[in-house]
Amino acid sequence: RAGLPYYHRDLAKGWLAVVSVDEDGKEPRYTNRCGVSANWCLAAPGGGDYVARDGLYGARSGGGYERRSGTSMAAPIVTASMALVLDAFPTLSAQQAAKRLLTTASYEGLETADGCTLSKCGYAQMRSVFGRGMVNLEKALQPIGPLSLQSDAGFVPFEGSFIDGGLVIDEAMLSAMTGVRAKVTDSFDKAEFAVPMTAMIAKRPSSHQGAHTPLFHQIKGGNHHSYITQNSAFPADRVTRWHLQDIAKDPMKSWSGMGQTTSLDSWQAHFGYDDNRQAILLQHSFYKGDGRSEFGLTAGFDKGENRWFDMVGYGSLKWGASHSQWLSLGGQMPLLGQQVSAEILQGTSQLSARPSCLICGGSADFESWRLSVQTPMPDKAGQVAISLSQPLYLREMALSLAGASDRTINAKPPRPPRLVEMKWESQGRKAQNSHHNWYIAHQFEPFAQRHSHQLQAGWQLSF
Repeated sequence: RAGLPYYHRDLAKGWLAVVSVDEDGKEPRYTNRCGVSANWCLAAPGGGDYVARDGLYGARSGGGYERRSGTSMAAPIVTASMALVLDAFPTLSAQQAAKRLLTTASYEGLETADGCTLSKCGYAQMRSVFGRGMVNLEKALQPIGPLSLQSDAGFVPFEGSFIDGGLVIDEAMLSAMTGVRAKVTDSFDKAEFAVPMTAMIAKRPSSHQGAHTPLFHQIKGGNHHSYITQNSAFPADRVTRWHLQDIAKDPMKSWSGMGQTTSLDSWQAHFGYDDNRQAILLQHSFYKGDGRSEFGLTAGFDKGENRWFDMVGYGSLKWGASHSQWLSLGGQMPLLGQQVSAEILQGTSQLSARPSCLICGGSADFESWRLSVQTPMPDKAGQVAISLSQPLYLREMALSLAGASDRTINAKPPRPPRLVEMKWESQGRKAQNSHHNWYIAHQFEPFAQRHSHQLQAGWQLSF
């Protein structure tokens, strides 16, 4: 009966034959060989020739267990494997489940009674004895062939699809996606698998500073000034007193700006662009009193394609356009011989859908703040600044997903640890419209469970 489809071909799609091997993968004396049923035949453990020692435990009808050997022991293992495949992939038919078992079986570790292995005797001999090979449930439960993601417009390739976590909202995205699974299918029979969304987010090291050394050139004339940079994050320390300006930390292809400064106030306009991002900052600062108190307001606008803050999608996880807008307020004033400053930034951002999207939209409210005290050193040796800051974080986040276990996510991601920075800076004398700065900065996280430290030192020359 095991070979009946050889004579009636229409039976082959619903037929499995089973031969037996012992615990070492060797063909025992009692088993038949696959022969003409090789196309639909599998090998499975059935016990050795010495039943009392090598037989498999089986239940007795009257109770208890005893050792037995035979294809009657091997066949239930294939039956159980079929049941587990059908349980794991409820969309598959019994014929598809059997095909997975036949496709994933192999001759690895198998040996015939006369000592043949695949390397010794070749494929044809092993096939005539063991058919398609030893059943391998582990491989049958894994994807076969390339995977596809289910998007809003159907299935799209999964390979090479991931999100570069960026430097601003990677922790927020990982937190929001915890427990959410995307639906993927393999190319063999469209078996469905659930992949954690967090596995698709590549968290970038916080020490990432871009691939190139920033370049900066500034021109001043009277009350007017302009500048241009290459491969730089927003150069707040060079063109403005305020630190909370840009919502992205990745270097841009270029920042450029111009401004006018008088004894009463200053106006500045900044423009940055990259392949998939443009940003505009408009800034107004005004001065008050003999102690030169300063107050500033910055309005920021950001537009990106396949970019949200610092996050970029690749492969089938590319996403649509993003629009962000924010306001930053700051103030500085002398107090007890120190220069005290405070800043706060708040804004909102929207992410739109794109064709065949998995992440099909989102919104976020974000915030950051910074407090700083600057103390002049004796003999004009420079100044020491100590600051406490809250890095930019998302207070609330909403995401719309396609092909995931949760179609809508509303989350309040955890707040990142606050940072303390201590910086010593010494400014050299100006000579022929140039000056140089020395600085040493130490930044650390005193409020985190796992502290991180970063030490910076450098020398700057401006002309």
